[in-house]
Amino acid sequence: MRILAIDSSSMVATVAITTDGILNAEYTINHKKTHSQTLLPMIAEIVKMIEIDMDSIDAVSYTHLRAHE
Repeated sequence: MRILAIDSSSMVATVAITTDGILNAEYTINHKKTHSQTLLPMIAEIVKMIEIDMDSIDAVSYTHLRAHE
């Protein structure tokens, strides 16, 4: 199973792709842009980097913690 993992629970954004529990690639960025500006380009870059098609992703795991107000 191929999983796209997305973590935006802090100021640092991370995307990763695993296949059958093995990490294929990970991309982490700590930049002064919002996650809405960085996550989609990061996903596009990681998919391009390991030369897979988005149709081959079986599941998406997303972690986001809302700031306590």
